[in-house]
Order: sequence, then C-alpha cells, then structure tokens
Amino acid sequence: MVIQERSARTRRRLVLAAAAEIDENGYDRATLARICSRAHVSMGALTFHFTSKRELADAVRADARAIVDDRTRQLVSAPAPALTSLVRLTVGLVQLLETDGVVRSAARLARDCPDGDGWVDTWLPVVRRLVVEAQCRRELRPEVDPQVMAALVVHLVAGAEAAVRTGVDEAPVEVAAQMKRLWAVVLRGVATRV
Repeated sequence: MVIQERSARTRRRLVLAAAAEIDENGYDRATLARICSRAHVSMGALTFHFTSKRELADAVRADARAIVDDRTRQLVSAPAPALTSLVRLTVGLVQLLETDGVVRSAARLARDCPDGDGWVDTWLPVVRRLVVEAQCRRELRPEVDPQVMAALVVHLVAGAEAAVRTGVDEAPVEVAAQMKRLWAVVLRGVATRV
C-alpha cells in the first residue's frame, strides 16, 4: 500500500512538472531532464511511469480534461438561462487558464501537438449545446447563427488564453474580469434581452 501511494505521488509530481515545463517552454522545447529536475525524481522513475514525452503530455491532457469537465459541470448545472450558463462557462475557463498550470499546459499542447485530444474539444460540445438551447429558448436574436456564436466563443477563449500568456497592457489585467466585460458588449448584439 505504501509503495502504491508513493508511486502515485511520484506520477502526480511528474505530471505537474511536465505541465509546468510545457506551459513555459512548449512541447518541442520541453525536456525530460528538466521535467525530472522539477519533479525531483530520477530519469528511471520517469521512464517507469511514462515511456515517452508524448505519453507524459497525454497524461497532462487527461488531467486537464478532468479538471475542465469538473468545472464545466459545476458551472452549467445550476438552473439558469442558457446564455448565462455560457457566460459562466467561458469566464470559468478563463479563470482556469489564469490559475491552473495543467489546464494552461493542455491549451498550449492543443497548439503544439494538435493531433491529440484538444483543449477546445473538452468544452466546445457544451458550448454548442448551450448555444442551441439559447436559440430554442429565444434568448438569441433570430438572425444569430448558432455555429457563428460557438465560433465566437472559441475566439474569445483563445484571445483570453493569449492575454493570460502575454498580458494585454503594461498593468496586470485579470483576464476573467475582462471576459465578463467583453460578454456585456457581445450580449447587447446577440441577446433578445440583456
């Protein structure tokens, strides 16, 4: 039992170290040696748990998916208009990008290694469902195309990710708060009621 617990802790340290390394340097420039150093484990311990950098990146993606899925359930389970849930979801995603290195790393992996499960694939089905629900409930103006609305959400979140990574002004900006302000503008153009 003790050995299994220690093994699980080592694996977790490796995933967190890989997430930090990929978040900072990208997949191609991330090295297994730096990941081992960050996790305070030997290369042998790393190769015991993961046979390749790709497998380690997949573990980061899986952890991020679990985090995002959990947050998504929390944010959209409360009874609310579909557009309200959509705003809550996008702000919550941006908060995760601001605060969770595993999620930020998965977003970066989606660009660096697009052939795996993507970060957008984790939450886009929920966005599409909420947009269709908003349309059915007549929360959206009739001329609003649900596919365009879903694409808008993808672009808003991608822009927020860029803002989290680079900063948009000289002064620090809380990107999630900025996302709320952006939604206030967007809703004036697409919603039947604001």
